[in-house]
Amino acid sequence: MIAHLGVLIFSLLLVNFQATTAAVAEEIGKLQKDGIVNVTAGDAHRLILLKPEMIILDIRTAAEFKLGHIKGAKNIDFYARNFKDLIAKLDPEKVYLVHCRSGNRSTKAMPTLQSGGLRHIVHMNKGFKAWKDRGLQVVQNQ
Repeated sequence: MIAHLGVLIFSLLLVNFQATTAAVAEEIGKLQKDGIVNVTAGDAHRLILLKPEMIILDIRTAAEFKLGHIKGAKNIDFYARNFKDLIAKLDPEKVYLVHCRSGNRSTKAMPTLQSGGLRHIVHMNKGFKAWKDRGLQVVQNQ
């Protein structure tokens, strides 16, 4: 009985993993096209692992960024006067995972990112808060 329960639990976990992997693979396929792909924090984490060349763009303030951010993230403050200029300097051929604290600023930033030339954007819904709520790795500046 216990062995059957273990097999059942393993099977359920495997099916869930395969479904998640298939969803992430589908999102990666969408990245080959121009536009914006919306993902959860969990899917963003999996994409970072599968596409380490993807640039993580954190558009929170420098103070927020210093308190904690995703490892390897680049910080460009959405509220900075030169935000549009800084975005225009980014490589338009790269894939960018964009997030803010809760998803509000990053949603507002999407038109600016696109008009600034970025063609491959992954938007992390619900932002850094969702990342932290999932217990995913956070690094801090001292």
